[in-house]
Amino acid sequence: MSKGRPHTRQQRQKMAGAGETVEAGFDYNTRFDGLESKLNKLLQVNTSTNILLDSAVKRIKALENRFESAMAEVHDYGVLVEAQVSRTGALEKKLQDALDHIDQLENRHRQNNLRLLNVLEGSEKDLPMSAFLVKTFAEKWKLELKEEDFERAHRVGAKRDDTRYPRAIIFKLHHYQKKLYIWKGTRKQIDGCNFKVVPDMSAAVREKRRAFWPLREQLHQIDIKTFLKFPATLYVEDGDLVNTFTSPEKARLELKKKYLGIK
Repeated sequence: MSKGRPHTRQQRQKMAGAGETVEAGFDYNTRFDGLESKLNKLLQVNTSTNILLDSAVKRIKALENRFESAMAEVHDYGVLVEAQVSRTGALEKKLQDALDHIDQLENRHRQNNLRLLNVLEGSEKDLPMSAFLVKTFAEKWKLELKEEDFERAHRVGAKRDDTRYPRAIIFKLHHYQKKLYIWKGTRKQIDGCNFKVVPDMSAAVREKRRAFWPLREQLHQIDIKTFLKFPATLYVEDGDLVNTFTSPEKARLELKKKYLGIK
């Protein structure tokens, strides 16, 4: 009998069980080592992730700080803009008030002025303009005037060959009563005479009044009487009623509802 081989069945089973235990222990250790290695890798990944997250959080906080700073600057700029807008509005109002005051002074300076329209260029010939006006008002409207009544008189602007209408004659009288005398005396229409006397006003007022011309022409075509009062208020006679307008557009919209001929 050999000494290296067990003699009984029990001995052989015992030795076989011991081998299985060793193999099982070896398998568990290997798996544990693998798990430990994976865990270490996870820990490393987690550490890297934490580092990235910390960096991202720091960057986010930095961006938040910059955003808050930018918002504060925007707010400050907004306050400055509001202040500038308010200041600009106040300056615009002061400027408009100053322009209105200047316009009032200019029209006050022109209160003794009148304009004579539609007089052909050269009609005065060799006569001084004041003498020509005395002659014209006497012939056309039977008005008695003297050269001494006129402070000055001349045509407006430089002479041009391509002008559609002759230049207006502007004249200033020494006394306001003489202006009223001429103004009232030239209201009547003279047959065969297209001369017209109109007030002399500032450019701003003339522009405002000129804006009513297209509407007034349409109203006159349908026999609706209109007239303008200083500075630029349109009066429209409607039977016993008189409607007033200070805006050409509002007047057009309102009158269009009532008169079919208004465009």
